[in-house]
Amino acid sequence: MSRPVVLGLNWFQYKSLGTPQLNKAYVQRALMDENVQYLLLALYWYLQKPIYITLIPFATFSLFHTREHTTNHSLTHSINHH
Repeated sequence: MSRPVVLGLNWFQYKSLGTPQLNKAYVQRALMDENVQYLLLALYWYLQKPIYITLIPFATFSLFHTREHTTNHSLTHSINHH
């Protein structure tokens, strides 16, 4: 896993959750955040022996997630500002 990926995931975590706190409410909120879930999944895959066939469901989900984000946020934002 490259450093930019980890930094990017941590940046999104910080922007959505704020400064990390060691309390139950923050941990519960963090575990429900999809960026934290992606970070945990990325760390798990980084530390385990690769089984490449298992990437197919994740790649499929990521493709649809990227498409949805682009459609709902990027394109909408650019249309509204022109």
